[in-house]
Amino acid sequence: MNNTDYHADTSAISASGLKLFMRSPAHYYAAYLDPNRIERQPTAAMKLGTATHCAILEPTEFSKRYMLRPDHINARTNDGKAELAAIAASGIEILTPDDYAQVLNMAHAFLEHPVTRGLFGEEYKTEQTIYAEIEGVRCKCRPDFLADGIMMDVKTTRDASADGFGKQAWNLGYHIQEAFYRLVKPTNRFLFGAVESEYPHLVQYHESPDELIEYAENLIDEALASYANCLKHNVWPGYSSVIEPLQVPGYARRAIEGFDGEIEVNYV
Repeated sequence: MNNTDYHADTSAISASGLKLFMRSPAHYYAAYLDPNRIERQPTAAMKLGTATHCAILEPTEFSKRYMLRPDHINARTNDGKAELAAIAASGIEILTPDDYAQVLNMAHAFLEHPVTRGLFGEEYKTEQTIYAEIEGVRCKCRPDFLADGIMMDVKTTRDASADGFGKQAWNLGYHIQEAFYRLVKPTNRFLFGAVESEYPHLVQYHESPDELIEYAENLIDEALASYANCLKHNVWPGYSSVIEPLQVPGYARRAIEGFDGEIEVNYV
């Protein structure tokens, strides 16, 4: 199954879908099940990340799916527009010189990392579609990298350090993704391989602490039960219909608790 067919299959829920469902069932329905839904278009950053994944995990496919924009094409002329349209119709995505170089440099940095060389030195599979039933719910996942007893997911990031990537991982729910993948396809180890999008494209591998995955598993259990109920009754509620108290972020609470009543004013 290719990536397009995988994402089009709504008979099973993915980690991305479950994270959106956790925001609200209405959001999930609007994105995946609504017959009148508007297909979401990938952002420039998402396109660059997809190209980098392809260059790392499927290098032979990269040259078939991507190409450097030819110098001779002038998009302001009818001939240039026609040539670009023909390339797009063929399914090949054109990358600008800057984007093309960035993708190849990121892929090179990732593949040259000693952990990557160790992983890719073993027998492995990439982009494998896996289905499983969890708590009566049909689920699916598509690991970037799968070997005997280990999964690895490639992530592009601005900051691959433990602190920087840790914040990104929490904000984007990577712990939920990992726990979900582990439920669909049990594995001994799960690694995040993070490569920075800016030169020198440093790479760092990360593993989640056990308590974080346990926390995510509890969230998933609750979400899947709610999802099954929504499927059964075909009811996909949004946010609460009553007025809710504003949730103050933890960093704001710390600022409030540490406030001593004095405000410093700096005059220019």
